[in-house]
Amino acid sequence: MKVQATIEIPRGDNRRRHLNKYNKSEFVDLGPMKDHIPVNDGVAPEHYGFIPDTHNPHDGDEVDVIIFSERVAKVGEIIDVRPIALLKRSDNDEKVVAVEIESAVKAWEDLDETRRSLVLAFYGSHHQITSVEDQKTAEQYIHASRVE
Repeated sequence: MKVQATIEIPRGDNRRRHLNKYNKSEFVDLGPMKDHIPVNDGVAPEHYGFIPDTHNPHDGDEVDVIIFSERVAKVGEIIDVRPIALLKRSDNDEKVVAVEIESAVKAWEDLDETRRSLVLAFYGSHHQITSVEDQKTAEQYIHASRVE
């Protein structure tokens, strides 16, 4: 399954950004991430963004996506990705894990263990990650979240 992801926070960035709900062409800077996420000194371990035309009823925003990629990305950039896993959290704010289309990675377990551990610590720092689900579950979650 191929989906598009819009980058809000590139890997290595330390600023929290979010798409402006009222002006979908701009991103709002919400300040340093370390004020909100103390892990990794608030520096994003992987690209973070959302899947357009989806809706997460638990937070009212688009479905979140964490993208494992070696490319340098910019805020607002759109990347074609392939979901490989779904991080389920105690607050029901699930996170799709994806890789770029051409990646050889097929599953969560194929990713580097150090990078996986950092992502789990980073995105589980406020709300516990209760499970890591497979590609099929991630794809079903995206399908169920689509808005027309």
